[in-house]
Amino acid sequence: MSGVTDPYEETVAAIANMSPSKQFGAATIRVYVEALKPVPLRLLRNVVWQMVRTRVYPPTIAEVLQAVAEHKLQLPEPFAAWEMAVEAAAQGGMTRLPEPVKRAAAAVGGSWDIRTSENTVALRSHFLRAYEEFRRAAVRERVLELSSPKRKAISA
Repeated sequence: MSGVTDPYEETVAAIANMSPSKQFGAATIRVYVEALKPVPLRLLRNVVWQMVRTRVYPPTIAEVLQAVAEHKLQLPEPFAAWEMAVEAAAQGGMTRLPEPVKRAAAAVGGSWDIRTSENTVALRSHFLRAYEEFRRAAVRERVLELSSPKRKAISA
């Protein structure tokens, strides 16, 4: 990919160079560039370079968009979300929690049940399952926003 001048092509070239067979053709690169152009360049570069450093094989467009969405949302991992919910319940308020954490807490009975449950192992299990679904839905929604051609600019 010599002579690359488009910064999006340059970023996609980093993905292409991850391919063990180096069979990432020009048409594939064009598809990646077009699909990823709605993403702010600075954000895309950060995510792609993180993927280049941590993956063995090139990511699909969907995987790149999912990683961008997760980076933007900054949602906690499931057990950290549970700890946040427990702490918020102990302090008497869930209002400052990320939306998926609030929804998962509500799904298991809210702060009262989190504070007073006699079977916290089962409650935590139900919370984690609910949180995974709400987290996945939030990421999916953000991916759709990112990949929408009519999307307004998303700040990096």
